[in-house]
Amino acid sequence: MEASITQPENKQENVSLGKYHMPWYIYSAVIATTCIITGLIWDISWHISIGRDGLFSPPHILMYIGGILAGFGGGYLMIKTTFFGTKEERAASVWFWGFRSPLSALFLVWGALAMMTSAPFDDWWHNAYGLDVKILSPPHAVLALGMVMVQLGGVMQLLTYQNRLQYSKKDTPEMEGKIQLSRILYIYTVGMLLAILFILSSEYLNPNYAHASIYYKIGCVIFPLILVAASKASKLKWPATTAAAFYMGINMFMLWVLPLFPAEPKLGPIINQITHYVPYKFPLLLIVPCFFIDLSFQKINKQAVNDWWAALIIGLVFFFSFLITQWFFAEFMFTPYAANWFFAGDALGYNWNPDWEHRYAFYPWLEDSNLTLIIGLVVAATLSVIFSRIGCWWGNWMSKVQR
Repeated sequence: MEASITQPENKQENVSLGKYHMPWYIYSAVIATTCIITGLIWDISWHISIGRDGLFSPPHILMYIGGILAGFGGGYLMIKTTFFGTKEERAASVWFWGFRSPLSALFLVWGALAMMTSAPFDDWWHNAYGLDVKILSPPHAVLALGMVMVQLGGVMQLLTYQNRLQYSKKDTPEMEGKIQLSRILYIYTVGMLLAILFILSSEYLNPNYAHASIYYKIGCVIFPLILVAASKASKLKWPATTAAAFYMGINMFMLWVLPLFPAEPKLGPIINQITHYVPYKFPLLLIVPCFFIDLSFQKINKQAVNDWWAALIIGLVFFFSFLITQWFFAEFMFTPYAANWFFAGDALGYNWNPDWEHRYAFYPWLEDSNLTLIIGLVVAATLSVIFSRIGCWWGNWMSKVQR
């Protein structure tokens, strides 16, 4: 696959932008990412409220729709560019297995194929072994890979479109509106990517783990990498904060809407009788560290700080703000003040024991001693700086992508 993906030196349009309307495949990618994350959250809620689901349960169908939309949009771009593309369109593409296509289309098609492949595999797995005890069972790992690929494809597609618009020479009110919309939709797809990465790592990123260093090590690997890269490639003033708002918004929407619908357990043992959907977890308060990331970037950009110092500053800013926010927010989630519809701190699945002694407590077997905790947090801070630096490199590359 060709790896040269650069910004044209003369900043002229190297592909046709038509009449500066949003192509249908842009909206298709945005809808696909939304269907996948809402379907996934609904599926988790289905499992903890009803139990076993079938191959064509409503949450699965919603995820399949997302995969099909992604594959259809990506496949259209691959076929169009390969067989009907102009010289300029073919030049602004990458080559893979005989096809010429935008880079984003490869991610979308690969992800869609992985998602569709995992569906019958998952159904067979459940029939053979019963319910999963962890999120990442073998078929779910294939599904997760596919969903992440689709989300990355959505990010890349909106990023490419944003960059092409920004580097065009057209300067009209209509163009400015399209550019601003493309910037917002790009950050929206970043928010959906954060949402799916949070779910896939949620076995460790839950309140019961928040007084253990593993919680912060994982958080300081995932979030600085994505947020710093996305911010470097965005022209919005508050890109990280906006992405965090989208991430929290989709999670909170599902948290509040799902319990409005009736549901009853259909698989034993039923320890906790419920009558409505049990919502998934309240999201991380990422909007707090993201606000400080954006604030730091604004100061750094004014002073033209190089990426090494920027990574050190951003990494430490994220680590300390994330640590302080989540450490105390997790404590809050165990109090009666969080036992309401807004925070859903008292949400409990049908097969969970409501009288378990550690239901509203940090897991004692995970709590580190003082010295171990300090060492673990130092490691987390170091990881935050390292992945912020990788995010800077990735973001610089992303800001030039037009293929």
